Amino acid sequence: MHPACLRIAGMCLGMQTQLQMNLMLSDDFVLYSVLNARETSAAQFF
Repeated sequence: MHPACLRIAGMCLGMQTQLQMNLMLSDDFVLYSVLNARETSAAQFF
């Protein structure tokens, strides 16, 4: 994987962990997880 993608993935994981602590699997977190998964899939093409 490209180093920049690794850095972006690390940032996304950090934000996801922080949001998970704040939202505790609320509907907003589920929606964010779906959107984040799409962004992660798109990032793999770069």
